[in-house]
Amino acid sequence: DSGLPVTAKFVPLKNIAAPNSNFLRSVVEACSMTKKYTVFETEMMQTLVEHKWNSYVEKMFFYHLKLDLAMVFFLTVDALTYKTVTNSDNHLAIKIIGNVPSIVVLVLWSFFARHEYRQWQATNATTKFTKVKAHLDDFWNILDVLSLSSIFAAYACRIVLSVFNAISAAEGVGGVSLFPSTLAMAFALPISWINILFYMQFQSESGELVRMIIGIIQGIKTFLVILVICMVGFAASFFVLFEEQSDNDGDSTHKSPPRAILQSY
Repeated sequence: DSGLPVTAKFVPLKNIAAPNSNFLRSVVEACSMTKKYTVFETEMMQTLVEHKWNSYVEKMFFYHLKLDLAMVFFLTVDALTYKTVTNSDNHLAIKIIGNVPSIVVLVLWSFFARHEYRQWQATNATTKFTKVKAHLDDFWNILDVLSLSSIFAAYACRIVLSVFNAISAAEGVGGVSLFPSTLAMAFALPISWINILFYMQFQSESGELVRMIIGIIQGIKTFLVILVICMVGFAASFFVLFEEQSDNDGDSTHKSPPRAILQSY
């Protein structure tokens, strides 16, 4: 048809199977924009994906899986046992052993934080803002950032408050509660465990279920925003109403804004 405009495009196919090639990333981005994934049914794409998986991805995938499982496991152990094993009545050796999970988590956290930074650096964008936006367009990257940030907040609060309590004890002054650290840890645990679902996508049976869960979560984003707004509003109201009563009755439920938010949740 002479009336139909035609534009020629050059697709660089050289070294598309190399480890540092962005060809598959570009194809996935194009498919996501057009909502058409039939290109992956072609023999060339299936061969390329299989070659990439067998040559580079599989080993790294299971290596990251093992490290992620180890971090989540020790994070859970640390959250469940920290207050018990670090009690002032325990022997020094027990206290030292009780801090081993924390050290393991922080070492693994450093590895994944570096990996996340390198992923952000590899994003095809011109400015830092567009790099961040492009990086956070992926659901799993959002979970990674939330998980790493909440783990960092939990341990940062724990270290700062523990040092403050140690100084206060040396001066004969009462310390402060570690509740802010506990709150951050309570936020980090479910996100870190949910993040493990990423590795279940390599199997078609479990991958379909994971994608369905992601679709449901993405579908209720607006509802979650409304829920958070209402929860914070009512928590602030309960804190104002019951702050004095909590002090008189010894009830710590609404003694601080974070506790009030947690109770409202």
